[in-house]
Amino acid sequence: MALQSVQQESKQSRGNLQTQATAFDRSPALPDGLFEVRAGVPAHFALEQARCLADCIRKLSVENDTLDGQSNYLVGFTVDAIHALIESVEQ
Repeated sequence: MALQSVQQESKQSRGNLQTQATAFDRSPALPDGLFEVRAGVPAHFALEQARCLADCIRKLSVENDTLDGQSNYLVGFTVDAIHALIESVEQ
């Protein structure tokens, strides 16, 4: 365990930031979340995915004056995923 900790600190000091496990899609029934950003993903990749998701949601919301229930769920879920990706890098 100590060796793994030292290796992780060494990677971070070289600028190879990685994600930490971060749960999302929480609800009263699942307070720990249904989904999770996995630990160890390169931070630049996680942030790139967050940007792509944000662009998709921006386009969806601009092109639609009204969203049905399924689209509203999609928007909410995607925003949760975006926040989890960003938070996994900030931890």
